[in-house]
Amino acid sequence: LDLAAFVHEIVRLAQSHSKVRTCNVEVDTPPALAFVGYPSLIHQMLLNLVINAADATRHHGQIRVTLTGDEREATISVHDNGPGIPLLERQRVF
Repeated sequence: LDLAAFVHEIVRLAQSHSKVRTCNVEVDTPPALAFVGYPSLIHQMLLNLVINAADATRHHGQIRVTLTGDEREATISVHDNGPGIPLLERQRVF
């Protein structure tokens, strides 16, 4: 699987969702990244994270999806400019 291409494909799909459509979504990946894994799990995870980020920004924020890695491991990060989890709630959540 070319994980970089797959991330772009999932983000394109997410951008058709009503909650994500009004957000500014940026994707930063290498040109290609070979990956062996479970595409259906990655698809569900990334789609959920992008939709959650849109919810956190009340559907009008900035969302950045980043893929980094090499032949041994890969990291997908999703960041948004929402308010975040209140400090007092973080210990309960995490």
